[in-house]
Amino acid sequence: MLVETITAVPKRLRFLRPSPQLRQLIILNALASMERLSQRRLAELADLSPSVVNGYLARFLKQDWVKKEPLNARDFRYSLTAAGEAQRSEMTVEYMREAFLLFSRGKEELAKHLAGLQDKYGLRRVVLYSAGEVTELVIHALSGLPIKLVAIVDDDPDKQGRVMFGCPIVGPETIEDLGVDGVIVTTFRYRQAIMERIHHLEDKGIRVIGL
Repeated sequence: MLVETITAVPKRLRFLRPSPQLRQLIILNALASMERLSQRRLAELADLSPSVVNGYLARFLKQDWVKKEPLNARDFRYSLTAAGEAQRSEMTVEYMREAFLLFSRGKEELAKHLAGLQDKYGLRRVVLYSAGEVTELVIHALSGLPIKLVAIVDDDPDKQGRVMFGCPIVGPETIEDLGVDGVIVTTFRYRQAIMERIHHLEDKGIRVIGL
């Protein structure tokens, strides 16, 4: 469930920094789904210092969102109260609403970008290179555009032969036989290396394009 997955601050974010509300939700979710969490572990999940996490827990105690039970002379266990569970559910719904809104806006912007690539390169039939999360977003954004997605290319033999959103996943050696006029490289981490490796396809009339 989505509620159970929001238990750590997403890494490598540059434009969307975690808000105090997101960190509160992460702490509440962690307390609800994990047994005997230390404040240090909570701090790691929320990407905060232990002292700041302690401040959050003290606030939660005052708001009756959590209860504190001694385990021994030094350690305590925090768990959600009924009020804390209700707050967690309310915050999760709001988080989901904002996440879907961002997804919708991102899909619109990505569709505009893909339409621009189509106009610039005259794309009609394409493959996407890399069967990853970005490719999933591109597939959604292609809906409604006059671009035929023929296949998804990936270097991983374990992925080849599978299907992703109805599209077959194939190896890079098959690109020339697919009758496509473009390859859109959808991985950012390995984009330059992939584009250099398949640049020879340009000589065969297949445009190699970085997303």
